[in-house]
Amino acid sequence: MLDLFRVQKVRAAIAVIGVLSLFPSTPVAGELADEMSCLAQTPSRPHGCRVSTVPFWGSLLAEVRWTDTSSNEDGFTVEWWAQNSTTGAWYLIETIAPSPDSTSALMRFHAGRNRYRVRAFNRAGASAWSNWASLTYP
Repeated sequence: MLDLFRVQKVRAAIAVIGVLSLFPSTPVAGELADEMSCLAQTPSRPHGCRVSTVPFWGSLLAEVRWTDTSSNEDGFTVEWWAQNSTTGAWYLIETIAPSPDSTSALMRFHAGRNRYRVRAFNRAGASAWSNWASLTYP
């Protein structure tokens, strides 16, 4: 994730990009290109999406876990689909900020087959969706 200093640095550099383009071989221009390329890349797709149940105050919750394969995400979105859904559509159920613990999410689920998927996002856009993980509850 970009820190505030790097974002401010890139914004300032964009303001003088015309001058820097005159000197493409300078260290400052090369560093700027590295910073800007980081901003322009969408995050990598999360891998290994899996789901299991965990007890929670006398009931069960679905715990969705995945492997973070990116270092430039601003967060993750988790979507849910239910077999008995009338539309058969995926629904956004959670948006998670990046952190050392951001590779899992707890949520409720419904009777029947439930599917979950995850993707990373940043200012440049969103990654491809992870594989979907399924949980069947009677």
